[in-house]
Amino acid sequence: MAGPENGTQQQADAAQAAANARACFAAGDYAGARSQLEAVPGGDLKRQHNLALANYYASGCANPQGLISALEGLKKAGGESELAADASLSQYNAAVAQFQLQQYGKCRAVLEALFLNIEPVDEFLAFRVCFLLLEVCLVQRDAHLGMKVLTFLDRSYAALTKSGSSKASDSKVGAAAGGGGGTGDTKEANGGGGRGGAGG
Repeated sequence: MAGPENGTQQQADAAQAAANARACFAAGDYAGARSQLEAVPGGDLKRQHNLALANYYASGCANPQGLISALEGLKKAGGESELAADASLSQYNAAVAQFQLQQYGKCRAVLEALFLNIEPVDEFLAFRVCFLLLEVCLVQRDAHLGMKVLTFLDRSYAALTKSGSSKASDSKVGAAAGGGGGTGDTKEANGGGGRGGAGG
């Protein structure tokens, strides 16, 4: 039964290479992230998406049009398959590159589509979408849409701080009663800084 064991080892090696790539990317070693991703066997769309981002950052973000082309190619290649779950991430990354190219109309179209269907989007990414859309609104001097985005952010932030404060008070009660002393779960997210792209 060397086959299943070999497959399990390959999966473990691929998972380790992906974790190494994530660590390299987070540390700013984009060339290292690229080489780790190239070591991952197979051509799944998530790997290719992350490889396109690593290549983009390794080049010093010098070719945003190349990133847009790569992401559009992945979208065409994947259709509604495995990248569909990460479609919002891919669309956001394309919008970041369009913003960098000062293609504000295209950037806004992508971001507005994401904003109109923001509820199922990951919370971390939803905030990034909103903040980039706010920047586009500022550039285009669109106060009306900007107010809609700010209202959404205000509601979302209020909900986050309300649930965060109740978790904190619950943990204080638990600590006073001899329970654990944590302040609730924290959620880590990977991605570039500032207006940079987000990795998956």
